[in-house]
Amino acid sequence: MILGFCGKVYYSGLYGNYVVAIVTEDEVTTIQLKKAVVKELKSLRRYPRETYNETISNLIRLAKESRVRRQYDEFLHMVQQAKMRELWDNAEDEAWEHA
Repeated sequence: MILGFCGKVYYSGLYGNYVVAIVTEDEVTTIQLKKAVVKELKSLRRYPRETYNETISNLIRLAKESRVRRQYDEFLHMVQQAKMRELWDNAEDEAWEHA
């Protein structure tokens, strides 16, 4: 165990590295991540000293926004399908196809 700056405790063990932030406002938990995942998280940081908690929170926010956007796109597509059927599936167009 190594006590680091900003109240963080760093552990290194058999199964990988752990970082536990000591914070008074919320409970904190430790998770195990593969080194490849940690490397990817580091590459996603917006600034060099961004914490993993901030990086993961940002990913969660983006995923939620994407879900809402996707739901809106699906709704818009469904509404457009009905309107396109109304415009294209009519007797006048059928008559022109057989002329």
